[in-house]
Amino acid sequence: MCNLTQTDETVVQTKVMDFISNKKMFTSVHVANAIKTDGHWVKNSDVAEWLRGNMHMLAPHYQKTSIAVSGAAGPGRASLYHASVDDPTTFTDTQINAMTPDEFKRIHGFDPLTMPAGTTSSTNIKVICYECVSRDNTNRIRIPAKIVKELGLKPFNTVTNQKFSNIFSGNFKSIPSSLRVHSDGRISIPRNIVDIKGDVKIRLKNGIVEFVAA
Repeated sequence: MCNLTQTDETVVQTKVMDFISNKKMFTSVHVANAIKTDGHWVKNSDVAEWLRGNMHMLAPHYQKTSIAVSGAAGPGRASLYHASVDDPTTFTDTQINAMTPDEFKRIHGFDPLTMPAGTTSSTNIKVICYECVSRDNTNRIRIPAKIVKELGLKPFNTVTNQKFSNIFSGNFKSIPSSLRVHSDGRISIPRNIVDIKGDVKIRLKNGIVEFVAA
């Protein structure tokens, strides 16, 4: 049974999307350890179950291959998630150990097993609610309605210069004098105002939209 809270699931999905966006191969231990390194405690078994139940919808182009692994518990098998075009036999990071509560405590200064569920370290990981990539094949960057809705904006709302500065973060060559939310809920901005060459990743983090190189 998966015991992840809604916050845990958001954290797991965000981390998995990081692996996928970077075209990495991974097991549940790699995902769980990366989350623990960020300061959020999750059990590897819960991450493994979440992957089994969600990867086919989250990344249909990824597949699962059973591989041999080794670690403190001895030799065993693990599910390796990888793009269908990748050769799982080239994956070499097979000596893996799940981060223990003691190791977590040494890094973050608190015992994850005695703190309330959802507690994070003082560094406070920043959960990305949503992200997508705008490809470099158009003269506009389209911010999806899902992100716009999270910002509290509705169709036909005007985004003033001040509002733009409050909700968007990035290197801008200029800021539009005003924008309107389209009838379908999206916002479209000129690509040439964002000082990024190539594909642009649009990322909603802590209520702020960031534009970074994809």
